[in-house]
Amino acid sequence: RHLQRPVWGTVLRLAGYLVLGLFLLTAGLLLFSSAGRDDAHITYWSSYMLAHFGEMLNYNGVRVEQSSSLLHVIFLALFAKVTGIEMVTLGKISSLVFGMISVMLTAGLVTKVTDNRAFGFSAAMLTAAYPYFIYWSYGGLETTLVSLTGIFLIMAVAGYVNDRTTPRLILALLAMLLGAIASEGAEP
Repeated sequence: RHLQRPVWGTVLRLAGYLVLGLFLLTAGLLLFSSAGRDDAHITYWSSYMLAHFGEMLNYNGVRVEQSSSLLHVIFLALFAKVTGIEMVTLGKISSLVFGMISVMLTAGLVTKVTDNRAFGFSAAMLTAAYPYFIYWSYGGLETTLVSLTGIFLIMAVAGYVNDRTTPRLILALLAMLLGAIASEGAEP
């Protein structure tokens, strides 16, 4: 009987996150389904070339990586190679998934900082309902990947500051590397 209480709490928390994720998906489908066509073809071209030819080539065949996020290019190329999913479809799916994971990480970060799950859920709810976040979650670009790596970076560095162990240091360094290559070409 003592074990049932934490299990139900976890189930309810996961159900709440699922509702937030579904809200993000539904709001985006209704309001912003044709969003964010900025420089997708630059990213998708680099990803396509990397997946199919093993190198990043510009449209004219020059070896220049010109996307806004090297991590996004690598991720798309890797998953296109493994899954065979068409690049534009994979881009759209990945930005939605990264958005939903960012919402969950936001809840975790705020809960950890405030030691209050209600605040964490409220922060996640505000993130999931924020129009610009919804818009770019449907953009097929790196915006939600950059938010995810940024939140992960904050959590990893805070974890190391609180517990200065080698595994925590390695995780913080990995988070720094991912954050740097996720946003290396993003405009300020």
